[in-house]
Amino acid sequence: MSYGLVPYTCNLDYINELGRNLKEDELAGLRESLAPALAQIDSDFMEPVKAIQALDDFIAGKVNHPSYPHLYWYVFEILCHVFGGRLPNESCYPCDPAIVDNLSSIKLYCLSHPVLPMPDDFPSVYACRPSSQAQLREELKTAPMPEECRIEMNGWLDFVQPHEQDLVVFYY
Repeated sequence: MSYGLVPYTCNLDYINELGRNLKEDELAGLRESLAPALAQIDSDFMEPVKAIQALDDFIAGKVNHPSYPHLYWYVFEILCHVFGGRLPNESCYPCDPAIVDNLSSIKLYCLSHPVLPMPDDFPSVYACRPSSQAQLREELKTAPMPEECRIEMNGWLDFVQPHEQDLVVFYY
């Protein structure tokens, strides 16, 4: 099994406040539209807690099942995809996690959601907020990484910076 980076563009503040940003009927529609993706999480992990419960907790800003932190983070990834989008990634999957660990402007678990529990294993989730993206671009100039990965990551910044979006990167 290979491990690598999976990048997304999104607005973290919007996602973290879905309970305030969406009306009740919109939340019901979201739950319905996410049912296939949530069922896939349930199938992949076969946990006693269902992904829909993690979604409902996430939206409510609480954690009722702290023993299953990975479920919350995989639900969060689905939300990044729905309310943002996955970025192209030809060169950073597979890759060594040191690629992002050596970049001070992309932070591990620095999301603004009030209660997401830290996962005990995977996924690792990094974020670079708009205020740190110029610094990340500078760091990429000299960071120890394959050149094709440097080019790819600069492409991610080319996409997110003009839109003042967050860059969220999952490593698994």
